[in-house]
Amino acid sequence: MSRANDDERRPLARPSAVEATAASTSTRARDSADGEKAARIIGRSVGRGGVDYGVAREARGDADAVRDARAHDSARGDVERRDWTRASWVNAPTKRMRAAVATVVALTTLAAALVAFETRDGTFESSLSARVGSREMLDVEAGWVRSDAMELASFPGGWRLPKGYKRLNVWKESEHSSGKTYSLTPTWMHLGSMFSWPSQAFPDARSWDPTKVTLATGGTLPSEFDVREKWPACAALIDDPIDQGECGSCWAVAPAKVMSDRLCIATNGRVATHLSSLQLLSCSAKRGNQFRPSSDVGGCKGGFPTDAYENAKLNGLVSGAQFGDQNTCMPYTFKPCHHPCKHGEEAKCPGKCSNEGANASAIYRIDSLVTCRDGDFDCMALEIFNNGPVSTFVGMVFDEFYKYRSGVYSLSKDSSLRGLSHGGHVMEVIGWGVTEKGLRYWKVYNSWLNWGQKGYGHIAMGELHIGETVEAANMLAV
Repeated sequence: MSRANDDERRPLARPSAVEATAASTSTRARDSADGEKAARIIGRSVGRGGVDYGVAREARGDADAVRDARAHDSARGDVERRDWTRASWVNAPTKRMRAAVATVVALTTLAAALVAFETRDGTFESSLSARVGSREMLDVEAGWVRSDAMELASFPGGWRLPKGYKRLNVWKESEHSSGKTYSLTPTWMHLGSMFSWPSQAFPDARSWDPTKVTLATGGTLPSEFDVREKWPACAALIDDPIDQGECGSCWAVAPAKVMSDRLCIATNGRVATHLSSLQLLSCSAKRGNQFRPSSDVGGCKGGFPTDAYENAKLNGLVSGAQFGDQNTCMPYTFKPCHHPCKHGEEAKCPGKCSNEGANASAIYRIDSLVTCRDGDFDCMALEIFNNGPVSTFVGMVFDEFYKYRSGVYSLSKDSSLRGLSHGGHVMEVIGWGVTEKGLRYWKVYNSWLNWGQKGYGHIAMGELHIGETVEAANMLAV
């Protein structure tokens, strides 16, 4: 009988032991006087609390009496157990389902036991006091060096787009989209400290080879690339990142830097100015000489870089450089800090140009907004090679990420060395490279000037989800 038919039959009520035995006894009673006598004997025995099987056998003279007596004894001796057994029979799952449930429970228990062997998200205070020697050795092996960044509660400010997010029509997929997808996490996903298994959904990010990516003009991408070398007229601007200060504003600062650098590239260095990240943080449309405060952006509490690009596409951008700048229209109002920093005041739209000498009428416009699919490294690299930097989601970042100073960063496999998680981040990518040992990495600019080399650093491919939410703007040459 098939499993489906078997399941369909389960809800049907089965006769109880009492009902079945009564029917059997009644039939035999009609057939013979001995059956009637046996029934009376059995009934008297049950009434006394038990059945005398010898009397029943003598009265009936056959094995049927014994079976009937046993059935009566079982059914009448424990009614509650009989009712529970019948209910269990009606509602019992199939053997295959019971086996599956048992397997899941066993695996869950095993996983919990294994995870218990590994320390979870310890602080760097414990690492500094107990594991300095081993940690330094691991850093050398990992290829990066730590700095003296403080340990404070902080949130970089980058929010991850939800799965299935549908973009506005102002966005278009990059013409360099390849349809290929690489893993955005390390090849091995660790569970506890005793075993691990590979992520098989996509090819390993570290297997990506730019020299196998074909250019439309012929040839392939170079093994190493840096936008500062291809567009030297814009190198000084690209090398001047803005520190986000005591504000979770990476979601606006990184896109503003991408658009500034791309504007310089689009004008062959003729327009080399920072565009205002403060405007993206706190202002909406400009009316006359006045900027209206925005009520629908995250400000220093964090946000989506997608919103920053869409704001710029809709309203254009004015100039705005570092904190204290006196030559641009809307400079950044948060001074640099030693990250991680505790957040202070909220960003406020100044309403008009902060510097009287700045040209408030100079609004820089966007031609189009472009994006690459998550994990499409070919698309990401071709965008950088042909048009300039892009921004990307980076995360989650841990205490150790703030401590990066040089080398190629990769997430420590020992979770006790990572420290606490601080959430998501957004950064600018300006190229790629490879170490002597063949480890490929992205060249990035961070909005923390005490990170790496004044904000510049290297992150191994396949780490921190770099390649997720890759976005950029094609600027109109003015």
